[in-house]
Amino acid sequence: MAQIQLGLLAPRQNDDPETGPRVCDLIQKRKDKGRSVDKTATQNLNFLINHERCQIPASAIDLKWFQDVAEDLLKLEMMPQTAATYMTMLASSLKWAAERDEDVPYGVVVRAMKVLWHDEILARSEARERRPTLDELDLIFDAVLANKRQKIPVVVISVIAIFSCRRLGEICRLRWSDLNVTHRLIPKSKPPSAT
Repeated sequence: MAQIQLGLLAPRQNDDPETGPRVCDLIQKRKDKGRSVDKTATQNLNFLINHERCQIPASAIDLKWFQDVAEDLLKLEMMPQTAATYMTMLASSLKWAAERDEDVPYGVVVRAMKVLWHDEILARSEARERRPTLDELDLIFDAVLANKRQKIPVVVISVIAIFSCRRLGEICRLRWSDLNVTHRLIPKSKPPSAT
């Protein structure tokens, strides 16, 4: 405010709230120009791009708008943890745009996410407290192996996941050239490269 009063920073002229980039346009821009994201994140971003509430100018968003988007997600019978993933991606896309001088009320984005977490509209995933027993794994693996149409090596992937604590995407990116036979290890995987 002091910078505006001193004439060092001109306030944005926003006489017509119906003009300016829409939320969906900014999400699309982030998707096109930002770092590459995995398949699930891309689907989430596409969902948001097509969401009715994201068709408004970004300059018009407020706390109620964020709450309405979150409520829309929960009405789709999403768990609060899943809704949190979508809302976090929405907020990060808007922050990304604001940092590139798009007309986005950055403070509103930050405050809205704080309120959604504080009011427990959004939730973190519950910690898993147990692993399946070896007997349970045997039953699961026997059922998978009994399916003659199963082509994906589910048992191999599952065993690697259990003992390496890697995510599915990391496991599926592994190549034989990653294996260091001498030291009997596979180095930490790199994120997928941007295309």
